Amino acid sequence: MKANRRVLILAYYFPPLGMGGVQRAVKFVKYLPQFGWTPEVITVKPVHYHAMDPSLLDKIDKTIISRTGSLDPLRLLYKLKKHGSQANPANFSSASSTLYRQLSRWFCIPDDKILWTPFAIKKALDRHKAEPFDAIITTSPPHSVHLAGMAVKSQTKLPWLADFRDGWWFEPHEQLPTTLHSYLNKRLLQSIIKHIDVGITISQGLADTFQRITSREFSVIPNGFDDDDFKSINPVKDSDKFTISYCGTLTSQMNPETFLKAMEIAIDKHETMRSKIQLHWIGKSIGINLQELLESYNLKQYSQIMDYVDHHQAISYMKTSHALLFLLPPAYGPGVITGKVFEYIAAGTEILTMAREGDAMEIIRQTGRAREMSIDNPSVAADVIIELYEQWHSGKLDRGVDESTDLRKYTRKEQTRELADQLNSIIGA
Repeated sequence: MKANRRVLILAYYFPPLGMGGVQRAVKFVKYLPQFGWTPEVITVKPVHYHAMDPSLLDKIDKTIISRTGSLDPLRLLYKLKKHGSQANPANFSSASSTLYRQLSRWFCIPDDKILWTPFAIKKALDRHKAEPFDAIITTSPPHSVHLAGMAVKSQTKLPWLADFRDGWWFEPHEQLPTTLHSYLNKRLLQSIIKHIDVGITISQGLADTFQRITSREFSVIPNGFDDDDFKSINPVKDSDKFTISYCGTLTSQMNPETFLKAMEIAIDKHETMRSKIQLHWIGKSIGINLQELLESYNLKQYSQIMDYVDHHQAISYMKTSHALLFLLPPAYGPGVITGKVFEYIAAGTEILTMAREGDAMEIIRQTGRAREMSIDNPSVAADVIIELYEQWHSGKLDRGVDESTDLRKYTRKEQTRELADQLNSIIGA
């Protein structure tokens, strides 16, 4: 039997770190062996991070994972905390975090994880010397990981696939301090693109933007869901209340305030909702005070804030909810498709959208589950909420994925098949 080829994956964000950014890499690692490739991962040693989910490592326990040191702030904060420094990162104020982000944008190009790249490069070369690889994958963000990939390729001549899970400086929500910073970032991107063998990204919108900037064609492998996760999880006990859940991170840019105003209006218009509504907030709030927001819109008594839960629990809550809230403000580019889109779809639940036009909305509409709320008119949005509530109250709200909807292209296994095809093409297999 022919042995699998070996591929090295450089990924700063990798389990036991949690949240959506790690899902793509860990699912590629899980499924690549089924398509003739044995992955090995280089990532960072423990860092100070918003959320941890060790359960994501359960299905990849045979994978070699090398964890390196780093001088980036998240690693240094972890070491400070571990050694009992009074500079406990848990005590850092929101103002301190904002100041740090501003300084980082000024002095670290393309990002502060560039202070990890020397460690990643050395480990990659050591591992290649010990057990040679057939190809390299880098996955960003952080975008500096591609600089590590470029260095490894230059010294090993290995075929290199670069995966861009987000755009770069050209995303509307990624404002750089000066035009000089934009210029330097653009030059870095163009240099990287000259050296890669193939580039992939998550949406056609981003692929078109990369091509416009670099004159290089990109392939699209979207984010998705792992159907194994959904088959193995039973929903938590159904509620006798109409349940709307938001799963994911809330930030100053990904802010639910317009939805909260719409929810307040809906409850005022429809008195019976007061005893029959509950809101689940599942995930981290960074840069905003969700408790205060809920209080200001008189929604605290209807809300349950669960902070971050592991991936299996999150799916369980999705499958139990009567509606899932999807937010994508205009600050985000039209090519942005957050990972939750596909898991929301797989849950077979109605999706209340308050989102800009773009690739994400096109995908959600294809399922027939989109309940579109006005992104800038809370009163109009409230009517959509009321209509959905009345359907639930009358027993006419169904659950489950429509059998006519073909979700195979959004499964992590199928996406990994496409990734393996790309790897085979660059090694000439």
